[in-house]
Amino acid sequence: MSKNGTWIVDNLHRDANEHVVCAGDVPPRPPSRFVRLGSTDGGWRFAAASSRPVIDAGAEPHPTVLVVDDEAAIQGLTARLLRVHGFGSRHASSVEEAITTATHHRVDAVILDLGLRQKQSGLDVLRWLRSNPLYTDTPVLILTGRTAIPVEQQAVISDHRALVLHKPLRHRELIDHLKRALRED
Repeated sequence: MSKNGTWIVDNLHRDANEHVVCAGDVPPRPPSRFVRLGSTDGGWRFAAASSRPVIDAGAEPHPTVLVVDDEAAIQGLTARLLRVHGFGSRHASSVEEAITTATHHRVDAVILDLGLRQKQSGLDVLRWLRSNPLYTDTPVLILTGRTAIPVEQQAVISDHRALVLHKPLRHRELIDHLKRALRED
């Protein structure tokens, strides 16, 4: 354990059940945010006791952004933009994929497209996020190419504390809004 109480563990990796396997000399009592699952070949298995997966204490954590857009080109462009500015990203092209991703991976912010294929809406993802205790305060940015948003959709967006940004949007504006939203979180 380091001076500030942070556990420093080398050789972290995930097993098939998304548990973190720590190889090397790990003390028998994990930090309070971990639950010890037992020993494995030369190491200990831990699961995050909180909503956040385990992060190697030696690495700087990067905020992870879930990008929900049904266009692969937009997902790819957004992933590169986020990576250049120090963010990690996860991607989903439907409501179901977004919920699955947010359920299984740490998400610090979400960028949503309003209109998804098969008459799905990014607002369904927004409603799910706000109903889930892990994501009630997670920053959500909605990107839309629509010039006008119906009043009932505006009410949902406002009630669920999301920010609407209209396309086309300069890359710097998106990053600035995202950084500001994460600081306020």
